Amino acid sequence: MTIEEIEQSIASYGEDVFRFCCYLTGNRSSAEDLYQDTFLKAMEITRPVEPDMAGKFLAGVAANLWKNQWRKEKRRQKYVMQNIGPENGTLGEEIPGETDLLQDYVKQETGKLVQRVVNGLPEKYRVVVLLHYSMDLTTQEIADQLKISRGTVTSRLLRARKKIKQELEANGYER
Repeated sequence: MTIEEIEQSIASYGEDVFRFCCYLTGNRSSAEDLYQDTFLKAMEITRPVEPDMAGKFLAGVAANLWKNQWRKEKRRQKYVMQNIGPENGTLGEEIPGETDLLQDYVKQETGKLVQRVVNGLPEKYRVVVLLHYSMDLTTQEIADQLKISRGTVTSRLLRARKKIKQELEANGYER
């Protein structure tokens, strides 16, 4: 991508890419690093990217960079024998004052539970779930970005949904 394309992509998709990086990494400082690395890597890629596909392209670059970084950390953990994983915990939204407090509280807690469950998924499931639901990529677009088959993406999404459902039911959540 050219400098002009990068600048235009930052203006158009910067917030979405940063939010996606936050979902992947679990903390803001790591997300900022991944965000910068994503655009640096995008500048190195010489193939043309259609303007309407730039956001999806950047999400794929971020996912691949994060996946490589995650694998490196796992290898280091194996040899160093210490826990270097991403920080857990998220900042919740403020509860409105005069509305139905109980309903808002339940919704907020359910959102936190879902986020914890998704963060607890194995990496291969978490990436496809985040790409599909936070970046609105289709299974074919995810397959293209991660360089895996569409069937693999579909099966990972199904297995991830099943794991999420089991975990939510184990925590007392009902439809």
